[in-house]
Amino acid sequence: MELKWLGVCLVAVVALLADTAVVHAEAVARDAGGSGAGGSGAIAPAMLPARAYGRLPALADVAISPDGTKLIFAVNDNAAGQGYRVVDIDSGVTLYGAAVGSGRTESERSILRSVGWADDVHATFQLSATFSANRALPDGVMAPGVTRLDLWRSGISDIVRKHDYLVRRDREDDWGLDLSGLIAPIVDAPGEGRLVMYDSPYTGRIMSVYRVNLGTGKLSTLYRGVRDTVGFLLNAQGVPVIRIDSNRASNQWSIHALDGAASRVVLKGQSPTGAPQSVVGFTQDGSLAFIDDPDNRGRDVLYTVAMDGGAINVLLDVAKFDVDSAIEDPWTHTIVGAQRFEEIATQHFIDVQLAAVHAQLRAKNVDGSMRLLNWSRDRRRVVVYMEGALGAGAFYLYEPATDKLKLIGKRYPELQGTALGDRLAVNYPARDGVRIPAYVTLPAGKAFKGLPLVVLVHGGPTSRDTFEFDWWAAFLASRGYAVVQPNYRGSGGYGHLWQEAGYQQWGKLLQSDVEDAVAVLTRSGQAD
Repeated sequence: MELKWLGVCLVAVVALLADTAVVHAEAVARDAGGSGAGGSGAIAPAMLPARAYGRLPALADVAISPDGTKLIFAVNDNAAGQGYRVVDIDSGVTLYGAAVGSGRTESERSILRSVGWADDVHATFQLSATFSANRALPDGVMAPGVTRLDLWRSGISDIVRKHDYLVRRDREDDWGLDLSGLIAPIVDAPGEGRLVMYDSPYTGRIMSVYRVNLGTGKLSTLYRGVRDTVGFLLNAQGVPVIRIDSNRASNQWSIHALDGAASRVVLKGQSPTGAPQSVVGFTQDGSLAFIDDPDNRGRDVLYTVAMDGGAINVLLDVAKFDVDSAIEDPWTHTIVGAQRFEEIATQHFIDVQLAAVHAQLRAKNVDGSMRLLNWSRDRRRVVVYMEGALGAGAFYLYEPATDKLKLIGKRYPELQGTALGDRLAVNYPARDGVRIPAYVTLPAGKAFKGLPLVVLVHGGPTSRDTFEFDWWAAFLASRGYAVVQPNYRGSGGYGHLWQEAGYQQWGKLLQSDVEDAVAVLTRSGQAD
């Protein structure tokens, strides 16, 4: 075993996935949405303990193998802890499983962040652990004011040999302060993956691309960047073809096309922090894909630029809202779409086949969140996340050819059939008259009048709240509170002007927008 660094041990994990042992069909409206307020047979919210809401999701992540025959689950059990499990889809038989982070020491308390597949026999997982700074940093490396650090590691699970290990160089104590998830499969290189990370935690460290042996987890250097390198893009063969540099002293950035040892500048510019344009990958035609504001629209869009330069081609532009993130095909590593947040996460696909699958599924869940998470290489089977208007969400397996949708498992099974409160998208006037978007969660079946109020303020501040399930808000509503979550000026997702309105406004607009939510709701008599 080579999982000592984060305390992962092989165990029988029957208890970890009792609710998802077999993929089975159930009514979509019931499982994705749960019973809404006033639903038949709903359990009185106050009967459920706090841990039913505040627990880690029972099913946190799901991924399908390239050949479409196996699923890997990231699971959390209140008694047994975290772990993952690999299951044969057609038989429901468990092929392999492991528990994570069940140790008592600091180095053994890890968190399972995500799961995936490198090929048909190697599943992948990503872990993090929090360390005290004096323990995590090497001798002689100082970090004034820093007391805790999160370290990340990627892992590989060989489901044939029943063995798993962490990806590492020659030392067991590699530092994962900056690293990508494992990039695999690699075309024409079976048994290999790629990892992008810094070669050292010390000053003068260099970001490099490493070759990963999927059979051992060991790394060897494939390509070293230069002093200013902050990222790479690889092609399907695992070869670095784009290097992204940023000089934080001059605030200059540049994007370089690579051809072996030679390189040429494709794009360059300057930004307030030296951060480069947000290049996210390649499209199927080989163009570079970006999420940024290329022509001062006031919001981020998805667009492409040919590798040899030329005109900008905008693929997705959503009025009033920023495009949030790109969607990548797990097997070709090309960009197939993008995601934005309005009230809920909404996907848009530039890939015609996936766009058709998305449209088929949207018809089944018109009032809630629905996302394609990953799919088999032939796209015969697709893993889907759905969340009804008043539900806590569930994972499904979809077969487009037969239009069959089967439940894999629920995120919060204890909340099934429970009235989770009434959730409203609202906006209210700030003291200067600007309307502030917000979300309000009410106790199930209660009139919005004279209720005790809790304000949940998101962090960032350039983050945002959405209309999707929030366990904090649902728990507080179950105890009789109204909950308001304001997306005050400075929040992200609503375009650049909204975010920039919060610049240099600590203790000013950022604070008064939140205070005004309370003022409006108390003046109206809705809050006590």
